[in-house]
Amino acid sequence: MPIVPADESLLIYAKSVLKPTTIHRTTHLGQVFEEKVGAAGIETIGNVSTSSADDFFVVNDRCDESCGKLKPYLFVGSEDLSRNLEKMKEIGFTHIVNLATYCPNSFPDNFTYLNVEIFDMPEKDIKQHFQKIIDFVEVCRNSGGCVYVHCNAGISRAPTCCIAYLMWKDKVTKSVAFEYMRSKRWVLPNPGFMEQLDQFEKELNQVGSTAAVDPES
Repeated sequence: MPIVPADESLLIYAKSVLKPTTIHRTTHLGQVFEEKVGAAGIETIGNVSTSSADDFFVVNDRCDESCGKLKPYLFVGSEDLSRNLEKMKEIGFTHIVNLATYCPNSFPDNFTYLNVEIFDMPEKDIKQHFQKIIDFVEVCRNSGGCVYVHCNAGISRAPTCCIAYLMWKDKVTKSVAFEYMRSKRWVLPNPGFMEQLDQFEKELNQVGSTAAVDPES
């Protein structure tokens, strides 16, 4: 039996007798990273995903026709509702922002569409689309219409753009807009999109703003 030190060298000793282990860590985007754990600590070997970064996406086979009402004229959700003509007419949609990939417009004769096809990946530049989406929503609002903003799952891309609109419209911080969004629908924009919202907040000169979202305007 080896003698185990009883002083501060215990941790060093424990590390020295650790058996090297290889683990695979999967990110929220489904990318898989290989890591080796040993006496030297954790070493990340690299991305061992079979999919490339350019064509990566996660298939979501759960039907979700729910949507979050952010304002009387602004709703957010997934692609599933975008295929239900009866329900969309019942809610009163007139315009649709489609941020989904591999999801063609279902009813081009019934709604006015804006298409922004972008993958839900942190390195993708979603901020470049904020202003045209804001302008589209404003045209809809000023005409008395109602817009539905959706991506594939309604968790990252569409909420990110709606948060940007709330920041612009109500002069609120990203945090305030995000918490308001979370009160209407569970969302989780990827880290890269959240950073771009931080940049947008600075561009709007709203860092430290104490304004709140107006749910009716």
